[in-house]
Amino acid sequence: MVIKMNNEYPIKSTEEKNLYNELFNSSPDPNVVVDITGIIKIVNIQTEKLFGYYKEELIGSSINILMPELNKNKFQSYIDSYIRKPIFRPMGSEMELSGLRKDGHKFPAEISLSPLKVDGDLLVSSTIRDITDRKKLEEKLKTSNEYLERKVQAGTKELDRVNTDLKKAFEKIEGAQINLANFFSLSLDLLCIANSDGYFIHLNPLWKKTLGWSLDELAAKPYLEFVHPDDRESTINEMQKLTHGKDIINYENRYIAKDGNYYRISWRATRSQKSELIFAVANKITKIIESQSILEYNEKKLTTVLNFIEEGITFSDEKGIFEIYNPEMKKITGYSMEEANTGDFSKLLYPIDNDRQKALDGLKKIVETKKSHSTETTIVTKEGTQKHLVVSTKRIDFMGKEMFLSTYRDITKQKKMETEL
Repeated sequence: MVIKMNNEYPIKSTEEKNLYNELFNSSPDPNVVVDITGIIKIVNIQTEKLFGYYKEELIGSSINILMPELNKNKFQSYIDSYIRKPIFRPMGSEMELSGLRKDGHKFPAEISLSPLKVDGDLLVSSTIRDITDRKKLEEKLKTSNEYLERKVQAGTKELDRVNTDLKKAFEKIEGAQINLANFFSLSLDLLCIANSDGYFIHLNPLWKKTLGWSLDELAAKPYLEFVHPDDRESTINEMQKLTHGKDIINYENRYIAKDGNYYRISWRATRSQKSELIFAVANKITKIIESQSILEYNEKKLTTVLNFIEEGITFSDEKGIFEIYNPEMKKITGYSMEEANTGDFSKLLYPIDNDRQKALDGLKKIVETKKSHSTETTIVTKEGTQKHLVVSTKRIDFMGKEMFLSTYRDITKQKKMETEL
């Protein structure tokens, strides 16, 4: 259980109390408020669900009812210590604790403590989160890391052996001018020779199979251009170690493949003092799919969908600024997203005050009820014509912001047919 301390927050007015109660009860996490002696004052419904108690069983009881015996004194002493000096403390102070359900089941948890002052009395609001799944994942990751570490250690020994053999071969190549073609072609490792200008001058065929680039493409520009931008400085630093006399260097970096993905490469390199050439053996460790590539792909998918949907779609914030405004929306209203985001868009669509007020009242209802809302409405387009629409709007919490997703379906032709009938 991780405990995090926040600033003390005084609640004075009735309005502030009501707001706090609303936030308290709507929290997706269990919340427990205790006094300075650890007596529970209020709990929300999520607390009942997590611990299996009814709130009537918890209110008036000690917070210890929710703690295993081993953690009770530790938790209470932490609260007592903070109450004696309730000043701001940085987030991140950690203590492993557990929660205790009514059925006796214990679980690891994370707790955030927020001291409050209500009518002059100091209370402590505790937000509790079951982190059982996270702990299981951490254990799996630990097991996986241990396995990978064993594999890396085994691989390193093999790599050392290969490097020793390779260095002996390179020495023979320099002294006796051995034909490198067969050696490079038969190797199961990535082999290369680079010059002091930073270009590959010889690579074995495995490079093409691994990265997709032809050997000519790899040799056509400095090898640093294939290195991930975040790894270039460290790669340069490693190369300088060879220049300053270090015999062999070991390092890792990421190389871009022709398909846009990155691969993590493990390197062993040495430098010939006679020819100033760099000889290296490398192995691909793992494939890394860059989040930027995924993001660009998802954005293209979203744009394609938005462009082909035959309904107007918008995604806007509480100030009415559009972040998404598909082509069909411009077709319906005549306004581009730039025009819609200039000034009050509702005044453009509803030049008559009564019509605009009805639209704003519908939006207000969505904010208050937090429910979706659909309505038929009539707008005035940029060209001055009237159109009948069915507008559906849903309030969404998106990355800590209140956003509104809306669809606009043009039913003007349908209305006209109904009138003619």
